[in-house]
Amino acid sequence: MTVPPRASITARTGSVNVLADSDSVMVNGAIAASGAASGTAVGAVVNVNVFERAVGVNTRDAAIKAKKDLISQALAKDVTVIVSMAAAGSGESNAISGTIPVVVSRSKVKNINEGGFTANADGSIGIESNYDSMLVDAGGGLAVSTGSGVAVGATISTLVYLNSIQTIISEKARLVAGAAGEAITSLRGAGTAGARGIYVGANGRETAVLASLAASGSLSGSAGAGVINTLVASNIIGAKVSGATLLAGFDPDTGMKTANIGDVTVEANDKATMANAAGALSIAGGSAGVGATIVALVFSQKVSALAEDAVIKATRDVKVKSGTDNNMWL
Repeated sequence: MTVPPRASITARTGSVNVLADSDSVMVNGAIAASGAASGTAVGAVVNVNVFERAVGVNTRDAAIKAKKDLISQALAKDVTVIVSMAAAGSGESNAISGTIPVVVSRSKVKNINEGGFTANADGSIGIESNYDSMLVDAGGGLAVSTGSGVAVGATISTLVYLNSIQTIISEKARLVAGAAGEAITSLRGAGTAGARGIYVGANGRETAVLASLAASGSLSGSAGAGVINTLVASNIIGAKVSGATLLAGFDPDTGMKTANIGDVTVEANDKATMANAAGALSIAGGSAGVGATIVALVFSQKVSALAEDAVIKATRDVKVKSGTDNNMWL
């Protein structure tokens, strides 16, 4: 959502809402099965998924004025479930199954307000970017030989999860909120209490689950099962006010302090839950049974709330804060 440069938007009696919103649900299942009475049975699945999303609000050089509130939101939400399974069974000979699920997900959610951007509201101003995501990647392989053949089951899973959530107020932008009326309660990051005055926020909540299983069994021969799980995740969350003016509880027309209680809040928060689970089971009745599991998790996170070279005034509180809440499961 891009407001044209130097555009002028006025709500003489109500509020102004600027919204870019993306909401998606995806389920992808891939299953392969094979069987042979006396020959070799082979089952294989390769499931590759690449997702790229960009959601943004850009108000560069625009002038927006509202009698009540001004709300600008860049929002994204998605639920993705990937299931990959392969199975092979042979009565007398070899059974081989292999599963290779690959998921690469990259999302950018941005709310950019730069240049000569001006926002004036008799009520409150809320500017935020918010991302809420859940991704589940499950893979499995099963190989069974009821004879003297070799049974081999393998699963190799890779999940790459890259997210960037940014809210920026910069380059001499000017925001003035009179803080009249009730708090804004429709902001995703401000909580149930809402925001009264000026709120600038970038918030993310990400859940990624990578689960893999490989199993093999041979009645009289050898059996081998192996799993390799790799989960790489990177979250960059930032709320930035630079070279801008933010006034909460001040009259938008005169610039004078009002009797209203107004806060200025600049905050960035991220809550991440990452689970990487893998297991291998091998059972051999006549010879060797070998099971192996390798699990790797790489997690990078940068969460920042910044106010620099800015003029910030409020009739009550000025808050600049960042926070994280992470859970890692292996």
